[in-house]
Amino acid sequence: MDPLSLIARVAADYLERRVAEAEDTEGTARLLLDRLTGQQVAAICREVLARPSLSAKCEIKIPCTLVADEGLPESVLTDQRTTYWRTAKVEKPVLVLGNTEDDQAQSLREIEPVDHADLLADTEGWVAYAADGAGLVDSHRQWWAKALAGLQAARAQPLIGFAQYVLLTRTGMVEHGMPLIQALGWALPALQVCRDSGCFEALSTS
Repeated sequence: MDPLSLIARVAADYLERRVAEAEDTEGTARLLLDRLTGQQVAAICREVLARPSLSAKCEIKIPCTLVADEGLPESVLTDQRTTYWRTAKVEKPVLVLGNTEDDQAQSLREIEPVDHADLLADTEGWVAYAADGAGLVDSHRQWWAKALAGLQAARAQPLIGFAQYVLLTRTGMVEHGMPLIQALGWALPALQVCRDSGCFEALSTS
C-alpha cells in the first residue's frame, strides 16, 4: 500500500459514516473535500467509486482544474465552480465536492468540510489498515493509535507525511522485525523528526 491509497481508504471510511448519518435526514447531504491536494482528492474519488456502498449513494463533482491528468471518469468532473453545487439538485442522497480555492470559503461555509484534520483524527482507522497482517494484538493496536494521537497533539502533521509515517512504522515491523514500540520511533524521519527508537517506550507501561 502506498500513502495515497492509505489516505483514500481512511477518507472513504469517514465518508461511509457520514453517508450512514445522511440516510436519516431529508434532502441531499453535501460534503466538501476541503484544501486537499488534487492527487489526494483523486485517490479518494477512486476509492469511493470502487466501493458499491458509497458509489450507489454518492454523487461526485470535482473541478477539472483540481484533478487534471488524474484519469478520473468524466462523470465526476465539472467545469462549474464548487459554489454552483451548493444548491444544485442531484439524485443521490450525498454529494461529494472538492475545493482548494480560498475565495470560495465564505460561500461554502454551509457545506460540511472534510479536511486533513478530520482524516488525521481517525487514528484507529489508520491503524486498522496499516496493522493488517502485522500480527499485532489489540493492546498494541491501541498503543499505536495512542502514539498517533500524541504526535498530532504535539505538532501539526501534513497528511501525506502522516501516511508515510504510518506505513514506515509498518515496514519497521513487517520487513525489519521490530516490535511496535521500536518501529514507532524508527519511522520518525517520515515526519522530519530525528530517529529515536526508544521515543515511545512509555506507551508499553501506560
